[in-house]
Amino acid sequence: MVRKEKRDMLTRAVKDYIYYENESKLWQREPSSSYIYAKGKLIGMCMALGLEMTETSDKITLYYPSGKRYINIDKGHAYDKEQNV
Repeated sequence: MVRKEKRDMLTRAVKDYIYYENESKLWQREPSSSYIYAKGKLIGMCMALGLEMTETSDKITLYYPSGKRYINIDKGHAYDKEQNV
């Protein structure tokens, strides 16, 4: 798998996770099975690729073990400029 494919795959997984997280907050309910699946998929991809994930209230950042930032997505603007990833 080439670098661009990895980045696209992880970006899509992060955006899916943000979408289902926001959906759960919007309806003020317990996390849905879709949210739990998206979170597990994202964490599994990070483990398989050797990346670390940091989540704050406004963004999700994926890091290399050396500390170099790999992906940084703002939760509030994750779907502003939707790309076919």
